Amino acid sequence: MGLRTPSGKPKGRNSVLLGKSPQERLSDRLCTQGMVFNKHARSVFGGVSKRLLRCDLGCLKLVWGEIDEEDPTRFKKGTTTKTMMIANITSMAIGTDVASGQVSPSLAKKGKSGSVDMSLCITLKDAERSLDLECQNRNDFEFLFSNLSAILV
Repeated sequence: MGLRTPSGKPKGRNSVLLGKSPQERLSDRLCTQGMVFNKHARSVFGGVSKRLLRCDLGCLKLVWGEIDEEDPTRFKKGTTTKTMMIANITSMAIGTDVASGQVSPSLAKKGKSGSVDMSLCITLKDAERSLDLECQNRNDFEFLFSNLSAILV
């Protein structure tokens, strides 16, 4: 049957690095260049801010923070980053799966208002925090969702 994306479409040759584990694929992308995403504040009235998502070399934790304007593959100097251990993630939901109860209420409300493309959103939760992110495009969403899904199984 072949590999499929979350939307059920077959993955093309260029979208899968054959022979590499999901951790290696995430590490290759997130350690070298990172991924820019829109971070949604918990508050319904909170804004949206662009953040950089990276992982550590062992792909044990996700790290996000403000983007350096001069080099968008780096964090802005003098700012703090936040982390989430991948092994501690208890749930992951796509934005269109609001009925599951796993998507944060504030993101769900923003989606209903039409201010967010819920088909590009992922909510990650661990015991201490949740991370609502909106990928910049379908390729980034498919990459992040499929690789994290494989790790979290």
